[in-house]
Amino acid sequence: MIIDNNEIILRPRFKVEVNKSQSLLINTFEELKKDESNIYISRVRHNYILLDIPEDKNKFWSPQLELRIEKIDENNSEINCLFGPKGIVWTFFMFLHFICAAVFTLFFVVGYSNWSLNKPFGWSLTICIAMIVVWFAFYFLGRIGKRLAKNQMQELNAYVQNVLKD
Repeated sequence: MIIDNNEIILRPRFKVEVNKSQSLLINTFEELKKDESNIYISRVRHNYILLDIPEDKNKFWSPQLELRIEKIDENNSEINCLFGPKGIVWTFFMFLHFICAAVFTLFFVVGYSNWSLNKPFGWSLTICIAMIVVWFAFYFLGRIGKRLAKNQMQELNAYVQNVLKD
């Protein structure tokens, strides 16, 4: 998988079909988790695996790779992969988007009401425009975080590809 930094997607996804059973793949990741020289595996729960960057390289923008192993048949599996920030970072980022949208909506309604009543509405319009600017700033901060995390995303991807080769 090649990670293209020009994509609009903030949380890239990909699928891999593997000629190994679901239980064999899960057991492989569980064994790797027990190996003390392995630095990537954070959690293995049922068919869900979470790969994280080691603590010494971990930054605010460091990605996680979520793997969900689905059974196709007895000897084949599909791995659904999702790159993204840590859950707490993603939740906070979405919370900020929600607040921005709520403030925009509130001041848009107030401004429209004032406009329809022929009252001054300039301050409402100013806040609405500011919220649009803030929303674009959040978007570009997300893109910057993705660009900063690109090498670590490729590192996690190479690790998964290496595990699946064996």
